[in-house]
Amino acid sequence: MNQTVLARSLLRRDIIDGKLPPAEWLRLQELRQQYKIGSSPLREALTGLVGEGLVEFSANRGFRLKPLTRADLEDIEWMRVTVETAALRQSIALGGVDWKAGVVSALYRLKDATLTTATDKEGLDAWNDEHDEFHRALIAACGSPRALQAQSRLADQHRRYRIALMGDNMNREEIIEQHTAMAEAAIEGDVEQAVLLLESNLKSTTEFYSSVLDAMSEIVPGNR
Repeated sequence: MNQTVLARSLLRRDIIDGKLPPAEWLRLQELRQQYKIGSSPLREALTGLVGEGLVEFSANRGFRLKPLTRADLEDIEWMRVTVETAALRQSIALGGVDWKAGVVSALYRLKDATLTTATDKEGLDAWNDEHDEFHRALIAACGSPRALQAQSRLADQHRRYRIALMGDNMNREEIIEQHTAMAEAAIEGDVEQAVLLLESNLKSTTEFYSSVLDAMSEIVPGNR
């Protein structure tokens, strides 16, 4: 793995996990010391992360971590709904036994993680992995590599909000109920119901995160 790829992977992980605080201006000297990687690979990695929607660039000030804002959150939701509902329709139309088995397997792992996850960081990381994998499994048979890539990047952006705003505040029964209903509708070929449930899940998630952001903005202005 070359240094740019390594730097991009490490930075992406730490941005999503919140180890690098939102809206923080980044200093290459500090990043060099932290990651033991040179300035050029770090600069190239940050430029790549601008394209992933995790970092912003200013000609005057350099690179900054993207702030957590309601407008950005709503944009992520709109794009996820647009991409994932279209991809889900295609997956239901094109998916066979292997796709259905993948959805069932992903649902089982998500249920298990939801019921057993500890509320420490390691446990929540494992739950987040299974949650994101379930959403990938739903659209895995869509036949569009670009749609899958777009969904993966948007899910990473959403995960950043989830880690920052939800913490261990999860309604376990509701999570299982919503995702089970999505999986059953998809497997049974009920396209409209599956799409409706997926869209509702994404929108209700955004509403919850937005309410937390609003509460934060009363304490720390500028999060809107």
